[in-house]
Amino acid sequence: MKYLLGMRPKAWLDFLGISSSDVELLDEDVDKVDTDLSTVTAAADLILRVRGDAPCIAHIEFQASADRRVDSRVLRYNVLLGHEHDLPVESTLVMLRKEADVPGVTGRVIRRRQNGRGYLDFVYEIVRVWERPVDEFLNSAPNLLPLAPLAAVNPAELPSVFRRMDSRIAAEVAAADAKELWTSVFVLMGLRYDRGLAEKLVQGVQGMKESVTYQWIVEQGIQEGLEKGMEKGMEKGMEEGLEKGREKGELQEARKLLLRLGRRRLGEPGAGIIETMQSIESLQSLEDLTERILDVETWSDLFASFS
Repeated sequence: MKYLLGMRPKAWLDFLGISSSDVELLDEDVDKVDTDLSTVTAAADLILRVRGDAPCIAHIEFQASADRRVDSRVLRYNVLLGHEHDLPVESTLVMLRKEADVPGVTGRVIRRRQNGRGYLDFVYEIVRVWERPVDEFLNSAPNLLPLAPLAAVNPAELPSVFRRMDSRIAAEVAAADAKELWTSVFVLMGLRYDRGLAEKLVQGVQGMKESVTYQWIVEQGIQEGLEKGMEKGMEKGMEEGLEKGREKGELQEARKLLLRLGRRRLGEPGAGIIETMQSIESLQSLEDLTERILDVETWSDLFASFS
């Protein structure tokens, strides 16, 4: 998705409704911001700085799987990016398939005090690709075409969709980029369709098999078939290990965020504060502490509830 957006960022801003109606934002007016910001720890999917009469930061998250904490994640990145760049931040979550649309993820975060009085009301945009008309992608810039098979389209209509995509790509895209666009189509189709159908539809695309990425995918598929018998016995353990590893990584990144912002506002923490921070095993607690940094004056005040 980062590759597709990077081909022509302006087209994505138009699609997401971020560009202004009275200011023409040319591609050269949109810069990719290094996502390895110290306060975002490279976790945000993609960040753009939009220049012009109404400058802002465009923050785009792509979601293909269920994550009930995505609201809090988008909020965290929105606040940190706004603090880092001193610009309005337009956050958008692009859901690539229905499995990502879990109850409770609404595009709005409301936080209340113990007395019920609200102290935060954050709203961001959600784009559900499968609800968008397929023509919206087929008539858009070439770097949005790979999303067409994931849009509101009946599988029986896919051959026609592919013919239109092929016609557009052949006429408008350089050969090297065309190969990678078709590889992107093939990869993204795996979110909704079985591999056999995807292979059948892309089989006749000129130059597809010359793509190094596509060849690698095919080779991985062959290797996967050879190892499938072994995988059955290891599947459960691998899933549990990956989940534990993911949770551990998220906690580590959250601690780094808290420490980085805290040092900038509250100064260097003492050994006891570091020890307390390392002992917190709740991602929600770490996120809440990060949000409270601007409301306190000392590390002791921040960690009062954990003493």
